[in-house]
Amino acid sequence: MHVARTLPSSKLATILRKCAAKVIYCTTPSLLALTLLGSHPAAAYLPVRNQSPLTLPAGIPSMSDAYRVPANQQRYAVRTTVSNNWYVKGTPGDDPYLDGETLTTEARFEFGFDQWALILDVPYLYHNGGFLDGFIEEYHSWFGLPNGSRDEFPKNRLDFRYNGRDSAELNKDTNGFGDLRVSGAYTLAQSATSAHLVTAQLKLNTGNSNDWLGSGGLSFGGYLTHHWNYWRMSTDLQYGLLWQQRSNLLPNQTQQLIGFLSLAFDFRLWGQWYAVAQYDGNTPTWTHSKQPPLRDAHMGTLGVRWQNKTWRIHGAVLEDLKVGSAPDVGFQLGFTYAPQ
Repeated sequence: MHVARTLPSSKLATILRKCAAKVIYCTTPSLLALTLLGSHPAAAYLPVRNQSPLTLPAGIPSMSDAYRVPANQQRYAVRTTVSNNWYVKGTPGDDPYLDGETLTTEARFEFGFDQWALILDVPYLYHNGGFLDGFIEEYHSWFGLPNGSRDEFPKNRLDFRYNGRDSAELNKDTNGFGDLRVSGAYTLAQSATSAHLVTAQLKLNTGNSNDWLGSGGLSFGGYLTHHWNYWRMSTDLQYGLLWQQRSNLLPNQTQQLIGFLSLAFDFRLWGQWYAVAQYDGNTPTWTHSKQPPLRDAHMGTLGVRWQNKTWRIHGAVLEDLKVGSAPDVGFQLGFTYAPQ
């Protein structure tokens, strides 16, 4: 004879409550970590630099990862940036004229050791007349923005020059390797929700200064990078100083000490997709000038990033926040690969 035995409803409810409590107890830390940190530790920054032909040779570093590559591991990245430069508002005796585009492709190699990492940045530059002038004029017209007399000049031509205390000129397409940068990074502190890194950078004079591919001198910089993770957001902050040797580009106007700062925020949209906003600024790169291309610079960047444990892919739009201090507009596409 089969006997069916029924649990009292109160006892059944007690057992279900205990089971639910155990499930919540076991899964809450994981769910909380995913909510706070995302599926993978995220770095908020975008690796952009001011691509103005009068700022790029100084060697101001792009924002970088506060999480150093682990010991005995590597990380590789490549990013391509096309920037449209436009500034024709100089004055006699202090007259920069920038009309053209710069295509920069940078490869980054990172190698991890016990307490530090070695980083090598290899840029390849192509100054040319470009193709974005017509698009930018149409873009300005669509949104009722001023064109800054762009339509009064020939489209897609290269004309970089400066006449002041020094003189420099570039009016024909040129390409080649820029100034290589070698860096050493050391972790000050690191956890799942924050990281703090100090980096020393040496910029070599491998780029041809006559073709505006390099400064013709060395520079040395030191900077701190911080990262904080909270809820669905993270923040990166980087700041430092750069000392540059006398430049061959504008030798009598070399600003020896340059300060720079970058601040980035990202927000995890869903899954592995992030929206990013970033500010980059620096003190004047040259002396004896009041013109924006040679003075302090301010640039804003908006981007979207997808990432997992191995890959990080991003696209970004760069804009000058102070007219003439950075390219009028730029676009960047980048890939980072960290083999596991």
